[in-house]
Amino acid sequence: MIELPEAAAGGIAAADGLAYVALLDGTVRAYRLADGTQRWSAALGAAAQTGPACAKGAVVVADSGKRLRAFAADTGARLWDVPLLAQAASEPGAGADAVLLGEGNGGCAAFRLTDGLLLWRQSVLGDVVGAPAVGERWAVFGSTGHTLYAVAKLSGEVSKTIVVSGEVLGRAGLEPAAAGRALTAVGTHDGRVYAFSPSWERLWAVRLRGAVRAAPL
Repeated sequence: MIELPEAAAGGIAAADGLAYVALLDGTVRAYRLADGTQRWSAALGAAAQTGPACAKGAVVVADSGKRLRAFAADTGARLWDVPLLAQAASEPGAGADAVLLGEGNGGCAAFRLTDGLLLWRQSVLGDVVGAPAVGERWAVFGSTGHTLYAVAKLSGEVSKTIVVSGEVLGRAGLEPAAAGRALTAVGTHDGRVYAFSPSWERLWAVRLRGAVRAAPL
């Protein structure tokens, strides 16, 4: 068990034997999964607004100062930080070359993972409050405007929008499939889970007893 010095802002990310957590004291920390010892701690500059996401040797966190910051996963060295238009509304979702997150102004933004360069910003109905799921070519995210979006992760070009029965509060689930697309599942605040084929045909929908906030896959 690891006793943290302060409350965590969101979830925990793990990769390559390390667990990463962002705290309300304005730090992001890495702990060894094998024994719980702290590997490194780095200052954010403001209290963490989100939990971390990690991919390709980078750990990415949004802070309450409306900045998105990236650190080296193995050492905690700062890689880059960029301004956001509003407080982060979702945790980041990271892939091999891009990181996406919902901004609290009715939009989703994508940044290049290597240096934080803004790739695109996309307006949506409602807010994106669940971390975007980032695949090989595509990213998928839902909004509180009862809509699921599939976009090209590097250009932001919208491939598909699908209206669902309720607000999407959590991350969409992606399972890799052919042609760089993926099987997609998403849950809504009214307790429904939907699954879609790589061609965005609805495969099935089920009704649960309560709001679905976790990724179904």
